[in-house]
Amino acid sequence: MTHAHPTVPSANIARPLLHAIHTATFLALFVTGLLLFVPELRALATGGYSLAIVRIHRWAGVASIGLPFALLVYLGGPAALAPPRTHTLRGLLKGTHQAIVVVLTLLFAATGFIMWLQQPIYESIEDSSRSLHDWMTYVAAVLLAAHLFDVAVIGTVARLTAGASATKSMS
Repeated sequence: MTHAHPTVPSANIARPLLHAIHTATFLALFVTGLLLFVPELRALATGGYSLAIVRIHRWAGVASIGLPFALLVYLGGPAALAPPRTHTLRGLLKGTHQAIVVVLTLLFAATGFIMWLQQPIYESIEDSSRSLHDWMTYVAAVLLAAHLFDVAVIGTVARLTAGASATKSMS
C-alpha cells in the first residue's frame, strides 16, 4: 500500500496568492495607518483614541512580512517567483513595480519595527524612521494609484486589443 505525498502547489498559484496576501495586509496597514496619522479621522471612526488600531497596524505589518515569507518557504523559495519572460514595456514596468513594492515593504517593516520598539536609545533613528515611514506612505499611495490605473485602463485595453486581434485572425 502506497501513501500519497502531499503536493506543493505549483508556482502558478504563488503570484496570485502573494498578491492576495499583499493586498489584504496593505489595505489593513493603509487604513489603520491613515487612522493613526490623522487623529480627527480616528476619533470619527472609533469614537476616540483606540489602542486596537495600533495593535491591528502592528500585527498587519508582521503579517505583511511573515505570510509571504512562509509561503515562499512552503513553495521552495524565490524560484517559485521567476518573472515572466515577457520583454515588453508593460512587462518591464510591472517588474519594476514589483521590485519597488518588495523594497518598500521591507523598508516599511524595518522602520515600523524601530518605532514599535520605542527605545529611547537613539531618538534620532526613531525620528528618522517615523519620517521615512510617513514619506513612504505617500510613495505607496502613488504606486497604488498607478497600479489601479494599469489594471483598470491599460490592462483592459491590452485584453480588448488582444481579443480583437484573435477574432481577426480567426476570420
